[in-house]
Amino acid sequence: MPEVHSPIPEANPAARRLLLAAIFAALTFLIHFASSLWGSHLGYGFFRDELYFLVCGHHLAWGYVDQPPLVALQARLAETLFGLSPTGIRIFSFVGGGVTVGLTGLLTWQLGGRRTAQVLAMMAVLAAPVFLGTSNYLSMNSFEPCFWLGALLVVLRLADGTANPAPGWFWIAGRVGHRKQALDGFLLVALLLGLILSPQRRILWSRWCVAGVAVLLLLALPNLLWQWVNHFPTYELLNGVAHSDKNIKLSPLAFLREQVNMLLIVAAPLWIGGLAWLAFARNARPWRFVVFTYLLFLAMMMAMHAKDYYVAPIYPGALSRRSRGAGRAHAAQVGRPLFTR
Repeated sequence: MPEVHSPIPEANPAARRLLLAAIFAALTFLIHFASSLWGSHLGYGFFRDELYFLVCGHHLAWGYVDQPPLVALQARLAETLFGLSPTGIRIFSFVGGGVTVGLTGLLTWQLGGRRTAQVLAMMAVLAAPVFLGTSNYLSMNSFEPCFWLGALLVVLRLADGTANPAPGWFWIAGRVGHRKQALDGFLLVALLLGLILSPQRRILWSRWCVAGVAVLLLLALPNLLWQWVNHFPTYELLNGVAHSDKNIKLSPLAFLREQVNMLLIVAAPLWIGGLAWLAFARNARPWRFVVFTYLLFLAMMMAMHAKDYYVAPIYPGALSRRSRGAGRAHAAQVGRPLFTR
């Protein structure tokens, strides 16, 4: 009787998805790095904001009037490690762009997306003008999507029960707490209200959530104390800008139109379809709070006549739509090494 050989076991799907996200992250980094080198070759130098951040990096503090402390530290580290050159001081921003694209792929995977869905979502974020811009120079916005996508990934896993709440809430606190930017407060409020409006509000009623909030406040405390000692200069600045003509005040329709423009019109079916799937699909019930979060945050920004790109950090979550045929069973298996029960 001929010997029957067992088939070779399929490679770990988690490893393949992580590898795919890592490949796109590395590709994004290389694109930014090469474009900066080419720009320097053509004679382009520092952007004016970068010069300001470099000066702040030489005067590190717990707070600044018009920026979070992280960007000054980023400028100081980049100059120390890579030298004073346009490309050198932008290395960390390139990394932020790569991580943003890679996390988009992991979010797609978490929502049950197959490889094709991962590739589409990551390509859409890679090609989006708003992310190409903020990740291509020393910017206080280059790491913002990374922090929020990382936090959203953990909240998604907490909501569907695939993450352990203890390290999960501490991860969120660490991701968000040290940003110390005014915009983060509005995102946190929108996320909190989005959870309260959905059945996933249950994840808020735990001692680990309270502990995570305590850690977040502890991380933000130095900046809060700096603001208090200096009579809240950031609020005074934002209030002054709001009552001036410095920023263009867009109508609601114009604001929505700019959302499409900054992400490219060809990507609109992806993120609009993603929001629709999260809002109405039966398999998306554990993650429906993402739609509430998006709509609330969008309404806040429109009501305050904020800059249109302030909404950008939340869009990769909408682009992370699952592919057809991928069910919740798949979503429950993805990424189990991260904070599993």
